[in-house]
Amino acid sequence: RKPYIDSFRRNLQRDAIGRLANMVTGRSSAPADAKTLARMQLAGLSENITHLLQRDVLKLDDYSRAHLQDTQRRIDQALNAEVSMSGVN
Repeated sequence: RKPYIDSFRRNLQRDAIGRLANMVTGRSSAPADAKTLARMQLAGLSENITHLLQRDVLKLDDYSRAHLQDTQRRIDQALNAEVSMSGVN
């Protein structure tokens, strides 16, 4: 059976989520506006994944389902992480 999300695409998505998460959690020297946009994108992706996983009509293979669940967990961790900012109390 052909996977819904192939391994090449899963790897690209993991990399992109990692980069956005680094921006959101302060592990990047990206400008403040970029960090805000990254947070918005991650929140939107999490919402899209929730809707996708709830669709009974869509039959996901185990690899794709696990990837989406793990991606959502990583996004939630990034969005809920405390950002450390030097010089701000």
